[in-house]
Amino acid sequence: MNIKRALAILLCISLIMLTVAGCGSNDDDEYYYENGDDTTPERTPDLDFSFGSSDPLEEAEEILRLLNARVGTDNFIEFFREMMLEHSEDPGSHSFPEGYVFREGDMVPEFFEAAISLEYGEISGIVETMYGYHIILRVPVDYDSAPMPPPGAPPSSLRQLAAMEDFRFQYSQWLSAVEANIEYSPEYEALDLAIIFEHGTDFELSFPSFNPDTIMISSGDLSIPWAHLYVFLFPIITEILESHEAGNMEVEWHEEAFEGYTLAELVIEYATDEAISFIAYLYGMEANNIILSDDDLSTLDESIDGIIAIYGSKEDFEESLRENSGYYDFETFMDFAIIEFGVSALVEALYGDEGSGFPDARVAQYAEANGFLMAMHILRMKPGF
Repeated sequence: MNIKRALAILLCISLIMLTVAGCGSNDDDEYYYENGDDTTPERTPDLDFSFGSSDPLEEAEEILRLLNARVGTDNFIEFFREMMLEHSEDPGSHSFPEGYVFREGDMVPEFFEAAISLEYGEISGIVETMYGYHIILRVPVDYDSAPMPPPGAPPSSLRQLAAMEDFRFQYSQWLSAVEANIEYSPEYEALDLAIIFEHGTDFELSFPSFNPDTIMISSGDLSIPWAHLYVFLFPIITEILESHEAGNMEVEWHEEAFEGYTLAELVIEYATDEAISFIAYLYGMEANNIILSDDDLSTLDESIDGIIAIYGSKEDFEESLRENSGYYDFETFMDFAIIEFGVSALVEALYGDEGSGFPDARVAQYAEANGFLMAMHILRMKPGF
C-alpha cells in the first residue's frame, strides 16, 4: 500500500503535477518550444530584415541560400548563430544562443523529426511547422546547457540532471541496505496508535511516558530515537487536526480509514517511512566517510546563531521549534541540522558544486539514454504569430 497516497486521499490534498507538455500536443501548448516559457510567442520587432521580401517562405529560402554558401567553413556554427540572432523570429533565440536542448515531445513533430535526421554540423532544408519556416542546425549536446524545463520550473543543466539521477540511484542502494536490517524496538511495537494522538500535538501531554532518547527504529548502528520520529509525525498530525477542526469534526483515530488501516496506523507508518529514508541518508554519509570538519560545524553554528538572534533568545527559538515544527528541544533540532549539513557535504563530495564534478562520459550516457538532442534554428514566422 502506498501510505503517502492514502493520506493524500484521506486529506483531499490536490497534487498539482507539472507536466512536461510536448509542443504539438494541443493548440494551447504548441508554442512552448518557441519561448522556453509559457507566454505566447509574438513577432520579434525591428529585425531589420533586408532581403526585400515580406513572404516568410521566400525569406527563409534566401537565408538558406546564404547559409549553404558557408557550409563546411571553419566558423560555420558561429556564422549560423549570428544569422539566427539577427534574423530568427523565435523569441527564444536570444535566451538560448547556443541552441535548444530537447527530446521527443518537447518540440512539434516536424521540428524533432528534422533535427534527429541531421548529423552534427549539418543543416536542414526548409522545415515547415504551424509557426512558420525553420532552418535547423544540429550541434553536439552541451552538457552544461539546460534542457527545456516544464513551464514555471527552474532550468537545470544536463550535468546537474545526470548527477541528480545518479544520486537517486545511490540513495536507492542505501535504502535497500538499510531496509534489509531494519529493527523496531519494543516501545515502537507497543505504541497505542490512537492514544498517542489524544492530546493532539502537545508533546508533554501526549507522550508523558516516553523518554525522547528511546530508540524506536534502527538499522545496524544507525537509529532513530522517539524525539526524531515525532518530528516526522508532527506535520501530518497537524494537517489532520487542522482539517478536522475546520470541519468541526473529531478525529477518529481508531476507525478504519483505508484498506483495513486505521487513520492512526496510516500516520505512524507514513512517519516510519520518512524515518527510514532519513536513516538511508545517514548510511550514505557513513559509507562515503562524510565527517563534518570543525570549520563546517562553526559555519553551521554561525548560521543558527543568526536565526536565534531573530527570535531574541535561544529559549524563544526553542519554543517556536517545539510548537511549530515538532522538535522536542533545541538539541533535536541541531541533530537534524547537522545531518542536513552532512547530506549537502555528501552531495558535494560525490558530484561537486551543483553537479559540476560529474564526468562528461556519465553525462553523455545520460543524454543518450534519455534521447536529448541539441539544435539551433532560424525561424521566419507565418502571419499571425
